[in-house]
Amino acid sequence: MSADIRFYTGVQSEYDALGSTKIDPNGIYFLSDTTSIMKNNIKYSCGDIKIATGSAAGIIKPSGDFDITSDGTLSIYKAMSVNSFSNNSGTLEIGSRLPSSNFSWNLNKQPSKLTITAGSQSFEINKTQSGTAAITFAAPLTATTAFTLTATDARKATSTKQTTIYFLNGKYYGVSNITDTSRIDTAFVRGLTRNLVSSRAGSWNVTANAGQYIYFAIPASFGTPVFYVGGFEGGFNKVKTFDFTNASGYTASYNIYRSTNAGLGATTVEVK
Repeated sequence: MSADIRFYTGVQSEYDALGSTKIDPNGIYFLSDTTSIMKNNIKYSCGDIKIATGSAAGIIKPSGDFDITSDGTLSIYKAMSVNSFSNNSGTLEIGSRLPSSNFSWNLNKQPSKLTITAGSQSFEINKTQSGTAAITFAAPLTATTAFTLTATDARKATSTKQTTIYFLNGKYYGVSNITDTSRIDTAFVRGLTRNLVSSRAGSWNVTANAGQYIYFAIPASFGTPVFYVGGFEGGFNKVKTFDFTNASGYTASYNIYRSTNAGLGATTVEVK
């Protein structure tokens, strides 16, 4: 069995002073002043090591910026970038309360620091290249709130991206044979199809059979709508304004519009 290899460190003068009779034949000597290695009186210096190729190991000397990850991987430096940032709450009806939400992100590399902020609240989350975090707010959200993800790399370079949780009013549409305005109340509007929106604009499809009118209800704050049916302007009248309370308990002044004619069949209504 061969002897174990032993390793030594020192400088060139110390190695020379040993003389050939005292040099351990199983030793590998690292000469710190010449950055060389001695083995059996043969010097292996940096100059003896060839440049690395695709098939052989050797010297690699990066010519530009590079990163070294926690596992020792060497890569060309790329500035921190947030590819995506989103939440799973999306859009909620105004009047509702949201105690927590899940946030997801994807970055171009692993960060050294990762935070989510909204107003005065800041949450430091797991420093992963991609992932999901469940965040509980200091107080339940009740209004539209923008959240900012800030990713920082080892060089303190940062990148940000926003995602927003919206609290919106609804616009309502549908058909009914009711014409008595005293019966157009909160229950009536809640029985229509609801879209949570920030403006009155848009279009929808309905089928109004014989005796049925098309109804449209929006917050008064959305302004006066202009209707187009079959490409022609008009065909609707405002029939009532009242304080409508949505399913989440929020009350706002709503304007109710009704088609001039009943029984329009399959119809596309556009509002501008």
